Amino acid sequence: MTSTLRTVRVLLTNWYWALLFPVTILLVSFVVNLVIFAAIGRAAMQNSWTGGLASIYLVQLAVSWAGVRQHFSFTVGLNATRRAFYSGLTLVVLAQSVLFGLFVYLGAWIERATDGWGVGMKFFDPASFLDHHALSAMLIYIVPMALVSCFGVFVGAVGKRWGTFGFFGFSLASIVVFGGIAVLISLLHGWPAVGSWFVDQSALSLLAGWALVPTVLLGLGGSAVLRRAIP
Repeated sequence: MTSTLRTVRVLLTNWYWALLFPVTILLVSFVVNLVIFAAIGRAAMQNSWTGGLASIYLVQLAVSWAGVRQHFSFTVGLNATRRAFYSGLTLVVLAQSVLFGLFVYLGAWIERATDGWGVGMKFFDPASFLDHHALSAMLIYIVPMALVSCFGVFVGAVGKRWGTFGFFGFSLASIVVFGGIAVLISLLHGWPAVGSWFVDQSALSLLAGWALVPTVLLGLGGSAVLRRAIP
């Protein structure tokens, strides 16, 4: 446990990059969109979702990837075990997911209270997530954040173990697998059924339920890959 906490301290040495940089990018995106909405006018843009919320998820993916690339060799070089490094990284990633998810949840409530920031803009609450129970709404924001974080960690672990060729190999394998699934569904004429399944799912079940499956798999996969990586 002590080694894990030391890893956490190392990962948070550059605390701005880990905690404030994603929020900064989100706020910049928010301000830009707010100016655009104000300039165009409420009537033309009423209740339109900007898509800017995706910025914090994409930045968090990059931050998680960089956490492995930048700190793994240094931390293991300080005599920390790979298990301790991954445990510490997992704690940081989960804490980031919760904090960022709650930040977005708070922004969604302010957005609703101000009727879309006074210009009818939907930035933090694209699909009326706040209509769910408070805990459910929080999970709708937190779990996808954990998913992109674990994906970033997994990609970073692949790159750390197998280098650039591993990264491109993973990308190629992903294209083949998902492309193959798409072709199979097309051959079986299954797209209407797939579409119906997604339509029948609630935002809670998709974003806070089913999203947990790849999150856990990526977390376990990242641990397995990094266990044999060379510092």
